[in-house]
Amino acid sequence: MGSANGLQILLVDDNADIREALCSILRDCPDVRVVGEATNGEEAVFTAEKLQPDVVLMDVNIPTLDGIAATRAIKAHNSNIAVVGLSANTPDYMVYAMVKAGAFAVMPKENAVEDLYDLIRKAVSSIPRDLAAGASAVPPPYCEGDTAVNGSEREASR
Repeated sequence: MGSANGLQILLVDDNADIREALCSILRDCPDVRVVGEATNGEEAVFTAEKLQPDVVLMDVNIPTLDGIAATRAIKAHNSNIAVVGLSANTPDYMVYAMVKAGAFAVMPKENAVEDLYDLIRKAVSSIPRDLAAGASAVPPPYCEGDTAVNGSEREASR
């Protein structure tokens, strides 16, 4: 993952001051480069598809398409992109929904200075190498044509 110029980051937040603060934090990281910005969920999905960044830093509460829906759309089409959610006073159920949509984690914005770089590195390392190399995810053989969750459901469906 990453290019010769380091990890490529897409910033998504509707607040220009927050985006600038995140850029400032990331400028001090030697192997990270901000390659794009988006102000809403639709822009985030479009820009992620166009730029194929390594990581999307996604505000949970953004207009047009919220961070949850945008994360779901990005991960559905780009499973090799890591998404890290950013929040300000986000309720637990929204954090859960963000992770369920495909985000690696959700970080309070006030922790960004201390923890953002480490979380980016962890998120990138969570992407399986075969996906990072562009290979498609192939379901294991036991999943082919078998939608039963466990053996007893499999038996019940016969």
